[in-house]
Amino acid sequence: MVPVAGAQSRQCPGSGARKARSQVSHVETAATPGTVHVRDSKDKEGPQLAFAPRAWADFVSYASER
Repeated sequence: MVPVAGAQSRQCPGSGARKARSQVSHVETAATPGTVHVRDSKDKEGPQLAFAPRAWADFVSYASER
C-alpha cells in the first residue's frame, strides 16, 4: 500500500511465528478522512480496495454478526 499522508494504519493481531503457522487471511487497513484502504497483509504488492467510511463500517458490522 502506498503510504497515505494522514492515514492511520492497522494490521490484524498476531505476531510473526503465529502468523507464519496460520492459514487465516490477514488484512491491513489505512483510514483517511474520506476513504478506508484495505489490502492483504501477506501480499503487499497485490490488489487493494478502497471504501467510503460508511460502507466499510456497514461491512464490518455485517461481518461481525456472522
